[in-house]
Amino acid sequence: MAKDSHDREDLMREATGYVRRVEFTIAEREEPVFCGFRECGAFSLYWKQADVLQFNVDGELRRAFWKNQMLACYKHKLHWLQKSEGRIRLGRTPLSDEESQEFLSVASSWMDEVRHIVKSQLIADVNEFPVNANVVVQVAEWLSEHDAKLNLAMHPGLGKKRPIQGN
Repeated sequence: MAKDSHDREDLMREATGYVRRVEFTIAEREEPVFCGFRECGAFSLYWKQADVLQFNVDGELRRAFWKNQMLACYKHKLHWLQKSEGRIRLGRTPLSDEESQEFLSVASSWMDEVRHIVKSQLIADVNEFPVNANVVVQVAEWLSEHDAKLNLAMHPGLGKKRPIQGN
């Protein structure tokens, strides 16, 4: 993940996998929030440089970055991912029940706060691609549609393509 705020600017400019993306700042927060939609309609939320939620096209959590580690969902359960020594493939270890509950609580709070920010129009500055695409409105709509508890995906893939709202 990004190491400093300059890297964050690079994320907005270079995250071309997100065909609709937005970065916005809030008065009481130093770090901006970044949200993006992939062409298939999958959504991602970068709460901090190392705190990320990635969803599939069905709005299920598929991957995350938390406590400087990558998590992925397998069979609707959260797993820590680690690179195996000398191998290309990733090893995975299930989170304990306590870790899962803690993560889900924290992730829900990130989503709740962003939902509140966009609904209350507390955004101080917006940088979006494409320009004038109202990506913040699309983020608000996505968050409104997914305001129940976080559902965990069967696997960490994106899922089947769905059209992005606003196209």
